[in-house]
Amino acid sequence: MDANQDGGLDLSDAIWILGHLFLGGADVATLPCEGGTAPSPGPGDLALVDVNGDDAIDLSDAVLILDFLFVGTKSPALGTECVPISGCPDRCP
Repeated sequence: MDANQDGGLDLSDAIWILGHLFLGGADVATLPCEGGTAPSPGPGDLALVDVNGDDAIDLSDAVLILDFLFVGTKSPALGTECVPISGCPDRCP
C-alpha cells in the first residue's frame, strides 16, 4: 500500500492520497500505476491505493493508513509486506 511509491508505508502515503483526492497538482494528479484517477482507476491503481479493500479510492483509505500507523488498528487490505501488483512498477526488493 505504498501509494506514493517511495518504498514504504508511512505518513506520506496518507498525505499523497489526500493530495490526490483534494488538491490535485502535477505530482498527485494521476495514480502511480496505470495513470488513472480516483473516480476512474486502473486495476493496478485500485489494488495499490485502495488501502481498505472496498473497491474505491476515497478518504477512508487515508484514514485507514493513519489509524494503522498511529492507533494500531486494522492493517491495509494487502498487508504490510511488499507485494508485486500487476500494472505497477515493481518496488519490492
